Amino acid sequence: MARGRGGSSVEHRWGERLDLHIPVRLLIAGTERAHGYLNNISISGAFVSTARAAPTGARIDLEILLDDGSVGALHRVAAHVARISRDGIGLEWCDLAPAVARVLLGNAAQRTPRLSLSPCAASHGEHLGQRLAQSTARLVSAA
Repeated sequence: MARGRGGSSVEHRWGERLDLHIPVRLLIAGTERAHGYLNNISISGAFVSTARAAPTGARIDLEILLDDGSVGALHRVAAHVARISRDGIGLEWCDLAPAVARVLLGNAAQRTPRLSLSPCAASHGEHLGQRLAQSTARLVSAA
């Protein structure tokens, strides 16, 4: 985020934002875990409501669990904190247009969702941590 005249912040967003409410898990600076909700997403970043503060510039790995109809797929996206607000944190992706952002944005544009929220996401995050841990374990054991 750049600073404008008088110290006001100026954000540089690319692309239209899609409003969502998807439970997510955050790995902050590689060590601290936190939970939140993905409130909106674009090809350049997202806003996550969370009670856990993180400093501007901090590295965040955002974990999103989506269901493709047969099995939950864990998506991990690298980002850094671009802004902090009372309600959460604004993230900028480390790589422009990560796959999960393209899928979510593409589904909204086509109005024919290929992915739905997993059952845990549909029930506002119930058992999210357990599902994420299982998916992570499957990914690690497959590697």
